[in-house]
Amino acid sequence: SRAESAPRTQIIQEIPIDRPQIHLARLMEATGAQSQVMAAIVGTLPHGESHVWGLLIVQACANARSWQGDEAELLQQVADQLAIAIQHSELLEQFRSQAEQLQQANHFLEEINIKLNDLSNRDGLTQIANRRCFDVVLQQEWQRCQRIQEPLSLILFDVDFFKKYNDLHGHPAGDQCLISIARSIDGLLQRNTDLVARYGGEEFVVVLPHTDSG
Repeated sequence: SRAESAPRTQIIQEIPIDRPQIHLARLMEATGAQSQVMAAIVGTLPHGESHVWGLLIVQACANARSWQGDEAELLQQVADQLAIAIQHSELLEQFRSQAEQLQQANHFLEEINIKLNDLSNRDGLTQIANRRCFDVVLQQEWQRCQRIQEPLSLILFDVDFFKKYNDLHGHPAGDQCLISIARSIDGLLQRNTDLVARYGGEEFVVVLPHTDSG
């Protein structure tokens, strides 16, 4: 029979503008539809204008019939409910997209803040901790070691005759000298809690928690 041979679901990707009824006619022929009633599925655009999403169509296939006004009204109510559901679905998708974009933006800002915080605590020349970072770490370690009654050692030193070296060989050579010293000291540290920092100019400082003078 026609009802058995007709597809229950059809997907039409694109309907020609000049022949919009051809697909509907083919469907009616395949199902043996005798009459039909249609209701527009109308939604509201963001700026307030109405927009037709599609049509809700009910067909009588067994025999022709005269559709009543209350039947058409009921179909329109169903179409209105579909319009509300579609609009809610679209709004939900927009919210999800915005939430995802916001989450990505927050993640990006977190990464930027981490990088900025790292830069603010790092000496630009030697790439070890700077004076600001040293002050914060020393205060934290001092309070922590006091609380748990553990020793804290501090080594402060500078480079002898650095000014003469700098004047003789030039500032680039002097900078390279400071970089080499910083790398050498940093390579000697064994624990994550140990810290080497550039205290200023050619002065360096090392913080050694849980370490006594011995």
